[in-house]
Amino acid sequence: MIRHAEAEAVSANAPAVRVCRSPGRAILQVKSWMSDVVSRDLPMSLQDARLPDQVGSVVSGSPRVLCTAPREWLLVSQDSNLEQHSKMLATEANALGLVSIDISAGLIILRLSGSAVRDMLEKGCGLDLHPLRFGQGQCARTRFANIPVVVDLVKSPDRFELYVARSYTQYLEHWIAEAATEFDGRTV
Repeated sequence: MIRHAEAEAVSANAPAVRVCRSPGRAILQVKSWMSDVVSRDLPMSLQDARLPDQVGSVVSGSPRVLCTAPREWLLVSQDSNLEQHSKMLATEANALGLVSIDISAGLIILRLSGSAVRDMLEKGCGLDLHPLRFGQGQCARTRFANIPVVVDLVKSPDRFELYVARSYTQYLEHWIAEAATEFDGRTV
């Protein structure tokens, strides 16, 4: 069973894979239905913050913006209050053809780190997570342990966040605990 660690203390006896649930965050899914709005010549931005135009790219800041598909983003805020971000989108939504949906209650963010986290993650998906292929500032939508997730490398070399539907959380935590036994037999 995974114990949900609040702190990520690093010690000589640190487990090869550490897992904890990230505290509540606001998550908006944003889509643009206007294909001609997003291009390299005319990048999309919200309140002067440029949205990444390449699938798999991430813009750090508040909110953190993950490009998960063409003309589709996740806006993730440390602040669980969506009011500020909803207002920001409302003023520009019509001009940019944007639709935003609050999916905060539907997703859980699992924070994974440790010396073997890349190897453990590679057991569950088809992504090449080698540091030369998947670096900081990258994300990917994939199937992990047979369920849809978004994988986000938050901090190099080995701190990831998985965005997963709340209904799959228990299954995924058990899967990770089982997969991690190959590396050191425990997770925290």
